[in-house]
Amino acid sequence: MTSRTKENKYIKRIMFIFLLLLISLVSYNFLPPLQVQAAYAADSNETNVLTLEDALKIAKENNKTLQAQYYQMQSAKETYIQALGYRLPNITGSLSYERIRAMSTNNASYGSKDNFSYSLDANQLLYDFGATNSYIQSAYHSYKQSEKQYLDTLRQIEYQVKQSYLNVLSAEQLYDTAKEGLDLANLILKYTQSEFDVGLVARSDVLSAEVEVQNAKISLLNAKNQINVSLANLANVLGYDPRKSFTISKTAYETPPKAIASNFADQIFSIAIKNRPDIAAAIEGIDAARYTLKNLKSSLYPKINLVGDYSRSDTKFPPENYSWFYGITATITFYNGGQNLSKIRQEQDILNSLIKTKDNLEDSIKLAVWTDILNLNNAYSTFELSDAAVKSALENLRVNEAQYREGLNSIIDLTTARNNYISAKNQRIINEYNYYLSLAALERDLGVKFFNIENY
Repeated sequence: MTSRTKENKYIKRIMFIFLLLLISLVSYNFLPPLQVQAAYAADSNETNVLTLEDALKIAKENNKTLQAQYYQMQSAKETYIQALGYRLPNITGSLSYERIRAMSTNNASYGSKDNFSYSLDANQLLYDFGATNSYIQSAYHSYKQSEKQYLDTLRQIEYQVKQSYLNVLSAEQLYDTAKEGLDLANLILKYTQSEFDVGLVARSDVLSAEVEVQNAKISLLNAKNQINVSLANLANVLGYDPRKSFTISKTAYETPPKAIASNFADQIFSIAIKNRPDIAAAIEGIDAARYTLKNLKSSLYPKINLVGDYSRSDTKFPPENYSWFYGITATITFYNGGQNLSKIRQEQDILNSLIKTKDNLEDSIKLAVWTDILNLNNAYSTFELSDAAVKSALENLRVNEAQYREGLNSIIDLTTARNNYISAKNQRIINEYNYYLSLAALERDLGVKFFNIENY
């Protein structure tokens, strides 16, 4: 190939690469922007609102405790798959090479020779009185138990998410109330200062109003810090850095507060027994123990196998001399110091313990659900009372403001009315979110993500 030809070929390659780059740049400029799934981060352009449903989905994907339980479940699944292999033939092969040198008593060598050999062995279980099937079933139920334990961990995580989410909402509303309290304190200070300027009140009234303003500022700072702490806890349970912030929805539950009629208790109990994954896990554990017990009892009987072997050996490679055999073997343990019988009794005790533990769990769940119902109904009653208290406190504040302008009461009366109003609002917020926290606890103890309380 001439130098001229090589040069032309080199120029063509450069032009080809240049055209590829040009096409890539043009395509990049004219393509629409990529649609990236938005994250709930502390960005200046943050516009997404994190709903409770979003938070539950994120926690399911990111929570470290749940991820650890998932891998335990996968490990149990692989153990079950491994157990299935005991039904299949076991085939092994071996290949060996030996160099043999015979020596006399005076270390004289008689020469050496090589020995080559290889073999294939097969072993197939024919019958073992159900021992293998029992072992496989035990591994299967252990896997299903791990699966239910994963769901039970998810149940606990969902409650933590709801609790953290509601705490953020509560903290935000308490912050709004603290801000309103500061506005009222500043307004009272303004009234008092104007009255002092015309000689209608003493300087001590102004000082008292100023103290209330400073106290209101402290309350506002504490309320703001509580928002940040609640957001950090929410970020943590979602599997994020605690410094990550969120814009969350103003409501967690769409349904307004409602009491549960006590005559629905048995129906609600049955929902819990049916849906709780820890009860399902306990049942799977009992089944696994039953099959383990059957496996141990089967070990008292013979195990019958079909066996076979094919091998070759020779002083040269490949070896030409060969042999083979097949047959049936039966093995049984006649005596091992009573170990098998002891294991059987031990597993029977474990089974009985698991049954009693499951019964006790059902009783504990009924108690927890009934306690949740009592707490929820109490929270509903206190919420209704606090709602009425806020209305009365607001009316009392307005009356005291008017009387203070007319000089009919003191700064102490006005400040007391203001504090009572803010306290009543705070208590209303606390009672409302106590109700929804009680509802979240009921959902946790029922084993459901959301419970339609309107039907009860």
